[in-house]
Amino acid sequence: LTHSGLLNPNFSIMANSTYRITTTNGRYNGRQRYKFGNEFQVQLGIKQRITLGKLLSDPILSAQLRTVVADQVDGNIFSNTGGSWINLRPGTSISLSPKSSFRIMGDWPIYRRLEGTQLTTTFKIAISFYHTLSLKKKN
Repeated sequence: LTHSGLLNPNFSIMANSTYRITTTNGRYNGRQRYKFGNEFQVQLGIKQRITLGKLLSDPILSAQLRTVVADQVDGNIFSNTGGSWINLRPGTSISLSPKSSFRIMGDWPIYRRLEGTQLTTTFKIAISFYHTLSLKKKN
């Protein structure tokens, strides 16, 4: 869900959510049944398009909530799984041409409530390049 033009024509508010329902794997360890916890995510953010000479840039600031139910082994809760995370996600996208863009996004945790002891990221940075390919033949 995105709404543009609220404060000005180049300003957007974004929201999206996902819910993942998992099933049981009957082949865990050759004899046990393992089920990953169901997961819910919601992301809210704002974006402001700006012009940098001939380039278009879209600075983005969003926050993401991720909640995961504890995993199960043979129907029993598997310790040290499940929890909640809230991450701040700043970044920007730069349009290099009508078909190409470059994006850099950070992901910094601002809240964590994990069940037991778990490995988790302290921060991450993603750098992406996008290019649109046309499958239509030119006449």
